[in-house]
Amino acid sequence: MDLVAYGFVCWLILYSYRIRADHWKSGFYHLALATGVPVGLAYIDYPSRRVGLDTFLDLSGDEARDMARIRAYYADKRGRNPAQQSDIRFLRSGARAGNGT
Repeated sequence: MDLVAYGFVCWLILYSYRIRADHWKSGFYHLALATGVPVGLAYIDYPSRRVGLDTFLDLSGDEARDMARIRAYYADKRGRNPAQQSDIRFLRSGARAGNGT
């Protein structure tokens, strides 16, 4: 089944939680790769009072390259509480929060 032909897309929006996280969860990435659907990069830029969805990425499977493209897209976007924005990276493979790795 061609999910893109049916209008499926994985949406991603930069979001500030009440508590800052040091990385992003990777589920959206694996889901988009497994299904072959593009990732829609959405944003809410608080200083300019703008919201948007203007970029769709077809992921390459090269995590470092794909995340660099996502970081570049969000580089000029700011939430209401920029100090609480997470680093745009995934937790290293095999590492678990709290165990020092």
